[in-house]
Amino acid sequence: MKSRQVFLVLLIALVVAGLGGTALAHNPAAVDTDGGFAVGISLYGETASNSFGYRLLGLLNKHWTEEQRLAVAQSIAEDGLMVNVYTDPGVYVQYNNFRIYGGAQGEAEARIPRELAELAFKGVTLEELEAGDAEIDLAGVQGQGGAYAQGGLSAAFSLAQFVDLPVEDVVVGISGRYLYGLAYGETDFNGTIAYFEDDGGTRVVSRDLDVSVLHSQKGQGWAFDAGIAAQITPRLGVDVSVENIGQVVWTDVKERRWSKEGEWDLARVGYNSETNEFEFEFADGEELGEEEGSAEDITWKLPVRVRFGLEYAFDKQVTLRGSVRHTRYESGTSDTLFGGEVEYRPLPFIPITVGASYSQKTQLMLDAGVGVHFDQFELQLAAKNLHSLVLKEGKGLGLALTLGLHF
Repeated sequence: MKSRQVFLVLLIALVVAGLGGTALAHNPAAVDTDGGFAVGISLYGETASNSFGYRLLGLLNKHWTEEQRLAVAQSIAEDGLMVNVYTDPGVYVQYNNFRIYGGAQGEAEARIPRELAELAFKGVTLEELEAGDAEIDLAGVQGQGGAYAQGGLSAAFSLAQFVDLPVEDVVVGISGRYLYGLAYGETDFNGTIAYFEDDGGTRVVSRDLDVSVLHSQKGQGWAFDAGIAAQITPRLGVDVSVENIGQVVWTDVKERRWSKEGEWDLARVGYNSETNEFEFEFADGEELGEEEGSAEDITWKLPVRVRFGLEYAFDKQVTLRGSVRHTRYESGTSDTLFGGEVEYRPLPFIPITVGASYSQKTQLMLDAGVGVHFDQFELQLAAKNLHSLVLKEGKGLGLALTLGLHF
């Protein structure tokens, strides 16, 4: 490759790394096809919140001042409190080009509007009451999650074995997975909540509350992944993939619904500055109408990811990675994430990573991690959303764990 082309590729990588963090990938082409027989166990898990922050962890188990209490309320993100959980354990057996694998995946997301999430911390102000901002539409409360077992086959082929290439190697891979649904749930909130200042606390009332929960423990589906991994030079690698083309159809769906028309007391919340304690109690004497029955099957389309990744090893100690990932969700919404990571190894088996990511959905995120990597074992622990530690206006926190055994 000409020096100008190499420089252009590195420039793109540096721009990507400057913008953002690593992205979870399942490119079936990104495997070693010359290793003969191999077996492995892997685990990836992460949890993250776009609100609160590492600076606030020091307040745990302490009596909060008025200023600290308001700081916690202000740490909730503008678009509401969001919590995400993802896990992906699995095992595989591989012989040269072919891999048989099985495992499970689970993911869940919950969202609470900012006005509702900060209610317990800051209560309600006279300005909000006068401005008419003391009523919350519960339609903004959302929750959805599912878990499924999976098993499948992937195949990867090196084109260098068949044709002369202008680069080191190009590997093409494809995989197919059968999905067996284990559990699924989603919520549907309707109605409003209004709150009023009342005797030093906050009185919360509900108006025309209607809450439904759909759940199932039976489902089947399928998914496909396809990708290309190219080794441009001994130091530079590029990969492109389309992942998660598939769906799970949940059957035997049950619906549980709670509702009550009109206005009624729901709870009292507040912070007692005399005792330095939170006060929360549900109102007595109110009963919700409850119904339970069957619902129609739910087709849960997996989030489709299109990803471009790049890796350049400067030397044995420093490696630069960058990625661009576009995700399209079942709801029709989409998100494009720019990510990058710098890995430094002070010792050959200890990688230290610093990364960042940016997207319209998550904004700017900073991550850092440390691990232990040997030929047969790898362990990596990363702290997510570190912008809340280094940036005064940053919000969010989270953890990610990667564990693998390979023989």
